Amino acid sequence: MPNPTVGRIVHYRSGNACLAAVVAKIDEQEPARIAVLHVIVPSGAKTTSRERDVRANQDWAADPGTANRTWHWPEREDDE
Repeated sequence: MPNPTVGRIVHYRSGNACLAAVVAKIDEQEPARIAVLHVIVPSGAKTTSRERDVRANQDWAADPGTANRTWHWPEREDDE
Protein backbone atom coordinates (compact mmCIF):
# COMPACT_ATOMS: atom_id res chain seq x y z
CA MET A 1 0.00 0.00 0.00
CA PRO A 2 1.46 3.38 -0.96
CA ASN A 3 2.01 5.85 1.86
CA PRO A 4 -0.23 8.92 1.97
CA THR A 5 1.11 12.39 1.20
CA VAL A 6 -0.10 15.83 2.25
CA GLY A 7 -3.06 17.01 0.18
CA ARG A 8 -4.27 13.53 -0.85
CA ILE A 9 -7.88 12.48 -0.42
CA VAL A 10 -8.44 9.34 1.67
CA HIS A 11 -11.46 7.69 3.31
CA TYR A 12 -11.87 7.95 7.09
CA ARG A 13 -13.95 5.38 8.98
CA SER A 14 -16.10 6.82 11.75
CA GLY A 15 -18.33 4.11 13.16
CA ASN A 16 -20.20 2.68 10.17
CA ALA A 17 -19.64 5.80 8.05
CA CYS A 18 -16.93 6.19 5.45
CA LEU A 19 -16.11 9.90 5.00
CA ALA A 20 -13.83 11.80 2.62
CA ALA A 21 -10.82 13.39 4.30
CA VAL A 22 -7.77 15.45 3.33
CA VAL A 23 -4.31 14.54 4.63
CA ALA A 24 -2.80 17.56 6.42
CA LYS A 25 0.31 16.08 8.07
CA ILE A 26 2.15 12.74 7.98
CA ASP A 27 3.77 11.07 10.99
CA GLU A 28 7.51 11.35 10.22
CA GLN A 29 8.36 8.24 12.26
CA GLU A 30 5.69 6.04 10.64
CA PRO A 31 4.77 7.31 7.13
CA ALA A 32 1.63 5.11 6.83
CA ARG A 33 0.16 6.86 9.89
CA ILE A 34 -1.52 10.22 9.33
CA ALA A 35 -0.65 12.75 12.04
CA VAL A 36 -3.42 15.23 11.14
CA LEU A 37 -6.46 14.50 8.97
CA HIS A 38 -9.27 16.93 8.11
CA VAL A 39 -12.48 14.92 7.75
CA ILE A 40 -15.30 16.32 5.61
CA VAL A 41 -18.53 15.98 7.57
CA PRO A 42 -21.61 16.03 5.29
CA SER A 43 -24.02 17.49 7.86
CA GLY A 44 -24.13 19.26 11.16
CA ALA A 45 -22.95 22.58 12.50
CA LYS A 46 -19.38 22.18 11.29
CA THR A 47 -18.20 20.91 7.92
CA THR A 48 -14.87 19.39 8.99
CA SER A 49 -13.39 17.68 12.00
CA ARG A 50 -9.71 17.41 12.80
CA GLU A 51 -8.46 13.94 13.67
CA ARG A 52 -4.99 13.16 14.97
CA ASP A 53 -2.83 10.04 14.86
CA VAL A 54 -4.94 8.01 12.41
CA ARG A 55 -3.66 4.56 11.46
CA ALA A 56 -4.12 2.82 8.12
CA ASN A 57 -6.54 -0.08 7.69
CA GLN A 58 -6.88 -1.39 4.14
CA ASP A 59 -8.68 -4.52 5.38
CA TRP A 60 -11.56 -2.60 6.97
CA ALA A 61 -14.21 -4.53 4.99
CA ALA A 62 -12.93 -7.89 6.27
CA ASP A 63 -13.07 -6.81 9.91
CA PRO A 64 -15.27 -3.71 10.28
CA GLY A 65 -15.07 -3.91 14.08
CA THR A 66 -11.43 -2.75 13.99
CA ALA A 67 -11.99 -0.04 11.38
CA ASN A 68 -13.20 2.85 13.57
CA ARG A 69 -10.90 5.90 13.41
CA THR A 70 -8.79 4.46 10.58
CA TRP A 71 -8.07 5.59 7.02
CA HIS A 72 -7.91 3.70 3.74
CA TRP A 73 -7.54 4.55 0.07
CA PRO A 74 -10.85 5.17 -1.74
CA GLU A 75 -12.20 2.16 -3.58
CA ARG A 76 -11.89 2.29 -7.35
CA GLU A 77 -14.83 1.71 -9.62
CA ASP A 78 -13.97 0.06 -12.91
CA ASP A 79 -15.25 1.75 -16.08
CA GLU A 80 -17.61 -0.47 -17.95
